[in-house]
Amino acid sequence: MQYIQHDEFMASVRQLYQKGGRYQKAAKDVQAAWGRAHSQKEPPLNEVFEGMSLTNHGESRINHCRKYDLNGFARLVTLVDNDICVFLFTGDHESTDTWLDKNKGLKFIASKVDEKIRVNPVFVSNTQTGQVISSESDLSLGTLIQRLPERYQKRLLDDLPQDIIDEILAVESITDEDEILSIAQLCNHPAQADVVLDVLLSLREGNELQAKLRIDLYSDVAKSISELNEHEVEKIISSDSTVLVKDVDPELFRHFVETASFQKWMLYLHPSQRGIVSRDFTGPSRLLGVSGSGKTCVLIHRALRLAEQNPEAKIAILTLNSSLAKLIDDLIIAARGQARPKNLTVTSVWKLCYDNLLIHEKDKRDYYTQNTIVKNPFATSEHIDEIWDEYYNCERNNDDADVMFEVHRTLLARGIYPKDYLKQEIDFLRSAFAPNDRIHYLDMERSGRATPLERRYREMILKGLEGWERKMAAVGAIDDIGIVTALHRHLNSLQPIYDHVLVDEVQDLGTLELQIVRKLTHEGSNDLFLCGDSAQTVHTKYCDLGRSGIDATGRYIRLNQNYRNSRQILGAAYAVLTTALENIPSSISGLEILSPEYANFSSPSPLLLEADSLIGELSMAIGYANEKHDNDHNQHKYCIAICGYPQKAIELLGNLLSLPLLSGDTDLSTGWLFLSDLEQTKGFEFDLMIVLNCSEGIIPHPNLPDLEAFRDLTKLYVALTRAKTELIVSYTRKPSRFISRAQEHFNQSKWIDYASPSENKITEFPVPSIPKLGSEKVWESYGKELLRLRDMVGLSPTIQDELLTHVSGTQKVTGSSTMRRTIEWKNFGHFYKDMHNPRARNQVISDEAWLELNSHINVVISPDIQQE
Repeated sequence: MQYIQHDEFMASVRQLYQKGGRYQKAAKDVQAAWGRAHSQKEPPLNEVFEGMSLTNHGESRINHCRKYDLNGFARLVTLVDNDICVFLFTGDHESTDTWLDKNKGLKFIASKVDEKIRVNPVFVSNTQTGQVISSESDLSLGTLIQRLPERYQKRLLDDLPQDIIDEILAVESITDEDEILSIAQLCNHPAQADVVLDVLLSLREGNELQAKLRIDLYSDVAKSISELNEHEVEKIISSDSTVLVKDVDPELFRHFVETASFQKWMLYLHPSQRGIVSRDFTGPSRLLGVSGSGKTCVLIHRALRLAEQNPEAKIAILTLNSSLAKLIDDLIIAARGQARPKNLTVTSVWKLCYDNLLIHEKDKRDYYTQNTIVKNPFATSEHIDEIWDEYYNCERNNDDADVMFEVHRTLLARGIYPKDYLKQEIDFLRSAFAPNDRIHYLDMERSGRATPLERRYREMILKGLEGWERKMAAVGAIDDIGIVTALHRHLNSLQPIYDHVLVDEVQDLGTLELQIVRKLTHEGSNDLFLCGDSAQTVHTKYCDLGRSGIDATGRYIRLNQNYRNSRQILGAAYAVLTTALENIPSSISGLEILSPEYANFSSPSPLLLEADSLIGELSMAIGYANEKHDNDHNQHKYCIAICGYPQKAIELLGNLLSLPLLSGDTDLSTGWLFLSDLEQTKGFEFDLMIVLNCSEGIIPHPNLPDLEAFRDLTKLYVALTRAKTELIVSYTRKPSRFISRAQEHFNQSKWIDYASPSENKITEFPVPSIPKLGSEKVWESYGKELLRLRDMVGLSPTIQDELLTHVSGTQKVTGSSTMRRTIEWKNFGHFYKDMHNPRARNQVISDEAWLELNSHINVVISPDIQQE
């Protein structure tokens, strides 16, 4: 006897257990029966269901169905056919009856795959007896039959008259069930009528897989499990919708049922994932997977396998930051509880480097922990950004950044905001080379950087980096790349600590980090397992696996099946990603974009909503979430992510609104609505995801190279793909071009049509990541400080020269008392005002230069805020 469980079985056991009292006793009895099926090899039915009695009445809604009476009038529903027993559902009398109504016509069919047999559920109507399978419309757009691949359409519609085919082709999700039944009954043969009916009803509720399986059964590609011979029954393996009982971890089952934790997705390893968990490699291997394909789930199960297989081995899971480390740690606890392997460590890159630095620099313990980065690297990176601003703007009597001023000027003329671009460039450089090797930066091919930089400019950047590191040392600050650089100085002294290291989000690690990982890991089988998706990159780093000493040639695995997002959400997110990348050569982005296979469930199309202001967007989003939560009895999780604001600003906003943030300390079980920036959403998933401020001029960065906009694009893609069943993208005035290029995948409207403002009083926002144009600083600034403002992006070298010469910070006049004229000005406001007078411009600035400058100011700074 083979024992299998339906994919709804475990959730039903949990729900019954959580009702408490006599229902909890019934759930434990079901667990005990399941445990007997798991612990023995093909035990007989009477032993598995010992002490349980069959109900007095049969069950006509599902053939071969057996129902058992449980304590407290609860029921256990199974199906027994041809030496196969399927655990279907358990619940109280009412919920069981509801489930049976919803699943009438349920059958199990077998398909042969690589000499193995996979069992899947399929719903079959019988129009002659009046039994029609259940179906609810997903209200999606378009005709139903067009959703099927052409080969399936052909197998379904072959031999049908054209007039019936035309009727079938016109059916949509809003077509009434009775009308679909009438169309199906136009077919001459009952079997063909039944399959047409079932396919259309399955597609009507968004279940494309069911439609395909029903056609497979009709066309003899698959067969009922009743038709399997004894040898074929023995070859049954787990599938996406049915899992062999022996393939499920009993401890994980118990924990899931008794804690009602949100990590349900951890329970099932899909067949493609299961093989990767158990597979051995002769050396480093790479797992590339689309968003929502379960990479982290595979990584956790693989780490547990390695740890439990050899208790003497040391295993580490390495993550990008502490928030992801905590998330994975929580999932491991969910998987094993008190039985968690003692030889398995979960840590962030920062913590790994810190722990090893204490071995080599014991006197630096306090220095490396002065900042909150140990708890929350993203929050501290914002503190680092503030220090960068101070350094770059040559404040506090430190002019070290002036060595890069010529680079600044050339970027300014190219329409690039130098302060942000050079911060990215310096981090790119730091991630690629240790200090002693940075000379190679002068000649390197800057993969992923589209703006060419001459050698002399690179020399200036190297000197600017030296000044930046002096600045950080002087104020006692260190960022994530800084601590990696600090440990890398001891690279030759590092000794292997771990036997196996599994790296999550590897696409966001640089060459130096991976060199350290390589040194800390013993070489051998299954030594390094690197998981990632280049489409989800959130950092500007340079990674060269070869220079890191890691060779994964021939050991690449790909996961294309998405399980997290509805087809509509993933379709929209993928369209946003690919349409934006059409104008960016892959040689520049370096992104390997995997084409996803869509999950087998539907949702309404994502919403694209407009508000009058960002404050209005946030107020409406909170109001929408609150209203939804009031009607939500399933403990769903929601997130509001805001484009264009750093984590520190989001933290301030969260404090004002008394809303929790996604961070290294986040425990999703303690709340239902969270605030975040785009980056911090990585690794999480939410039932409702709202992305605010997705406006043109905010994302992508308006003053960074268009060919490097993929960096902002991948951050947005990460946030969009956190949504499981509901996604809202919000904007003010004009949506980001990332979204507008794919807007046919969204339903567009205004916020006021969907929500009421929140009662939270929001009066102003913290400072955004990109400085706003037109501040008072423009008129008060002079010299280099003027050219460091974002308002000056796009000025030609000629205009820059004029401003440096004439807006010097002091007023200077020349000529006699009767012919005096000003040749230098105290600030730009005075200069700009005087230049409107042609006589004042004489011998100061040419008419052509003035036209360029005046046009620039009128475009950048709106007339209503210009000085009169």
